[in-house]
Amino acid sequence: RDAERREVGRVVTVAARCRVRISGIIMERFWVPLCILTVAGFTFNTSELIPIGLLSDIAGSFGVSEARAGMLITVYAWVVALMSLPLMLLFARMEYRRLMLGVVGVFVVSHIATVLSTGYYSLMVSRIGVALAHSLFWSIAPAMAVAVAMAVAMVAMAMAAAAHCAVEDTGLMASTEDIVQI
Repeated sequence: RDAERREVGRVVTVAARCRVRISGIIMERFWVPLCILTVAGFTFNTSELIPIGLLSDIAGSFGVSEARAGMLITVYAWVVALMSLPLMLLFARMEYRRLMLGVVGVFVVSHIATVLSTGYYSLMVSRIGVALAHSLFWSIAPAMAVAVAMAVAMVAMAMAAAAHCAVEDTGLMASTEDIVQI
């Protein structure tokens, strides 16, 4: 009996070490993409909202009224609202990762164009590019986050099932007779 108990303790210790190593893989493989999506979501929302606080400065820099500078916000919102569904339907068959890379590319290029714009209309065109990227981002980011979360849940369930099978296969589960005798 003592030898069996030592063996059980050794197997449990080995299983605990494996679990920690697997958990490290889970952290690296699954949580990093969720963190990246979180930072990306913050960045997309910030780039949408910052011009609201800068309307007076934008109006002064481009020599337009504040109401006309406010059209940058209005057009941005309309583009996001009207183009989300058509763009998602257009790119529905594309792999999420490739689509997300394209969306981020359009986002970055449009922001560079925003910085380099010399007139009101070039600023408007660059903001429309950001709005198009924004509309696609929020169409696919939640689905990507759910896919990653489901993968984490599946790995956790697989780990639990593997541990259960390992315990059963090695005969470590105590029968009711063994429990009564202890």
